[in-house]
Formats: sequence, C-alpha cells, structure tokens
Amino acid sequence: MEKTLKQEYQVRLYEMDHQGKAKLIPLLDYLQDAAGLHAAKLGVAVTDLQADNLTWILSRYHVKIRRYPDAGETVTVETWPSVSKSRFALRDFEMTGEDGGVYLQATTSWLVMDLERRRPVSLEGVLPDFPLLEKRALDDDFKPLPAFDGSDRELSMQVFNQDLDWNLHVNNTVYIRWAVETVPPEVLRERRLMEVEVNYRGEAFYGETILSRVKNEGGGESPRFSHQLVNRDTGKELTRLRTAWE
Repeated sequence: MEKTLKQEYQVRLYEMDHQGKAKLIPLLDYLQDAAGLHAAKLGVAVTDLQADNLTWILSRYHVKIRRYPDAGETVTVETWPSVSKSRFALRDFEMTGEDGGVYLQATTSWLVMDLERRRPVSLEGVLPDFPLLEKRALDDDFKPLPAFDGSDRELSMQVFNQDLDWNLHVNNTVYIRWAVETVPPEVLRERRLMEVEVNYRGEAFYGETILSRVKNEGGGESPRFSHQLVNRDTGKELTRLRTAWE
C-alpha cells in the first residue's frame, strides 16, 4: 500500500472568483476527494467503515493558503495519513502548482463514530493496519480553539439537501462557507482568506436553521476574525473557527 496519494485537478471556470482565481471551497473539495480516494486504497473508506456501522467524522481542520491557482490551471494534491492513535487519526495535505511551488498546506484530525450511538469509538481494533508517513504538512497539536466571545454580525443559514454528505449531515466545507459569509463585504472583495482553523463540535441536519456569528479580532491590513456556528433553536454550538486574511 502506498503511503501517499497524488491526484491532479484542473480549476474550472465555474470554480473561480471575481478576480479569476480559484475559490476556497473548490480547493477544499479537491482535498476531500483525494482523501477519499486514498482511504479507499487503504481499505478505510467511508463505505468500508459503514459495513460495521461506523463512519469517519472530521474533528479539526487547519489550512494555510500560500497562493490561489488561476482558472484553467492544474494543481496536484498529495495526501497521507500521518498519525493514528487512541481516538484520533491525522491526515495531511499539500497542494502544488504546475511549477512545483506549494500553493496550500493542510492538516486534519478525524474520529471514527458509531452510527447508532452517534459517539466516537477507539481506533484500536476498528481500523485495519495501514502505512503512516511521519510528516506533517502543518505543525498543529490541535489545542481547542478558544470559546467565542461576543459577535459583530450574525446571519441565519438554512440547511438544504445539497449541504448534506454521505452521512446525511452537513458536509465539513459547508460550515466554512457559512462562516465566511459573515465577513464584511469589503474584506471579501479586497482580501483573500489565507488561513482557516476549524474546530467541529456538533452535527447539523436537513431542515435546521444555523446562526453564523463573527467577531473582528483586528489585524489592520491583515484582518482576523473568530467565528461560531450554532443551532438557532437549541443553541447548541456546532463549530468554532478562526480566519486570517491578506
């Protein structure tokens, strides 16, 4: 079994922004696709786990973007599992351009969840042996993100069917899209999101209403924001995020 997988993706016109660069969410979709392809080769895909009434759940996500590719450009995503212990399995990513330059680096932390009890389980004895590459794309020990403290703006988001993934809950990239929507319009027009950290804390399902909250943490020409997503009706916290813009 190969420790890493490399997969090429071409940025489509419908994935670009108003400046002709790739949007963030399609880039994250590339990472998710590559991870799924590699997991299938290692025998630990979602479909493999579901045979035992289990599934993968993303717990943490940390992405640094160094350059956004242009529309029509081909990028290569390399991904590998880097750590597997106790209840957490880490998977890392690196995206490079046609010239070999690094465009994006990311690290993720995953749990295996019992679908019936909706609770994480120990990885020991659950997953088959698979090779690890002891290399981190980003050095992050995934300490909990700080509690959200007040908001400057709040938007209401409805969970539609297109937001759901294989597990019938909201896909991990949708939370990031909802969070970014609360950032002031002038920042969205004039800056680029260069770093995002996500702490997933709960699930969202079809028909629910989600409140996306944002707080400006300063930074001047390089603004930074903290974010929180909660279920409007129950008040349950679903996600904490931090974003940095340049």
